[in-house]
Amino acid sequence: MKKEPTISKNWLVIGAKNTGKTHRAMSIARTTLKGTRHRRLIVYNHSQNDSYNDPSKRVMYVSERVDIADFLAGDWPEVREFQVEDYLRKRFSEFLELAMQLRNTALVLDDAGAAFHSSCTELEVDFMGTPKNNNCDIFYQMHHFNQAPPKLLLAMDMVVLKETEDNLPLPKKVPYQGIMTMLQREIREENDHYPDNQRWAERLIDLKNSRVYTISPNDGHISEVRQFREFLR
Repeated sequence: MKKEPTISKNWLVIGAKNTGKTHRAMSIARTTLKGTRHRRLIVYNHSQNDSYNDPSKRVMYVSERVDIADFLAGDWPEVREFQVEDYLRKRFSEFLELAMQLRNTALVLDDAGAAFHSSCTELEVDFMGTPKNNNCDIFYQMHHFNQAPPKLLLAMDMVVLKETEDNLPLPKKVPYQGIMTMLQREIREENDHYPDNQRWAERLIDLKNSRVYTISPNDGHISEVRQFREFLR
């Protein structure tokens, strides 16, 4: 079994509802808490996603919850994991301003497609540039590519690609559009062999090193590694 790639910086985790998107984002984010890489994991939950509040969903469950006002005031629980609740993302810009100061943190942005502006504000662009200097990993969850701002797509290092509801071919703004379209077709064909409630096929795409990892939906391990050039033959 080949090893999973080293944790990167900006992650796009994209897929339709019930494709395992949140489960996968939290699973990868939690690997960064092992050892001394990151001190904390923060989930920005503006969409009242109950997945984080269900103890039976162990990978996704985050027991501690903090209101956005308390978070901005610095009133944080003394735990390694917590949610920041900002209903209807009313204080999203303030959240980003504070989040840009975080270090050694895994940050999961739930339903990021609804939070970021279509053309991205200067603050949003600056935020996407902070992970490297601050030793943070940021996970941007989205349902489909149509809601992803072009500037955000260009800032990504890794893509966790699940089945989306996008029309094919994918929009031209998607990096490596042709390869990503082929991978989306692969995923849909693979999911056709699974039950409707287990459409969990996934490709992990390393945009910086031009690699595609096929992830087994059974155990989350890597079953195949391909180079981008293999899709261009």
